[in-house]
Amino acid sequence: MENIRILFGDDMKGHSRRLERIIGSVENQELIASAKSGYEAVDFATFKKPEIVLMDLKNECQVLN
Repeated sequence: MENIRILFGDDMKGHSRRLERIIGSVENQELIASAKSGYEAVDFATFKKPEIVLMDLKNECQVLN
């Protein structure tokens, strides 16, 4: 069986590390990218073609600040 390809996006390092460990511990799931912003998540999704995207919709956006 092929791995489920997951992209994760969150600007908080603690959340990212926890979810990376969880995904890494589950059989047939693969974290293909971990984005730090919505912009980065869109770029990764375009090129890496994930099957699932888990993303914090309230990411801080340093570009707009």
